[in-house]
Amino acid sequence: ETEQRILKQIETRLEELNAHIGNPGIQLGDSSLSRWSNLLLNLEAIEQHMKKMELDNEQQKAEIQMAECKNLMLERNLKEFRKEFECTKQISLAKDNDLD
Repeated sequence: ETEQRILKQIETRLEELNAHIGNPGIQLGDSSLSRWSNLLLNLEAIEQHMKKMELDNEQQKAEIQMAECKNLMLERNLKEFRKEFECTKQISLAKDNDLD
């Protein structure tokens, strides 16, 4: 009786977890052995889903880091361009003043 109650609680929690992650869940049958097998299979499916989510998260972090690096390079290039522009502008103004 206690085993059946615990089993039902675990099954309910797994159903909630499966619903939360969008996993359809696995059902092999209604016998006690089948129910325990269902639990193990569902736990494995959830673990696999979580691992995939972790990998996706790591990939997103890497993509963000790449974007941040590109942004820093663009900022550096923009600063250099501004310096060159200012130098060119000053040279041009000096030449214009020499012509006057």
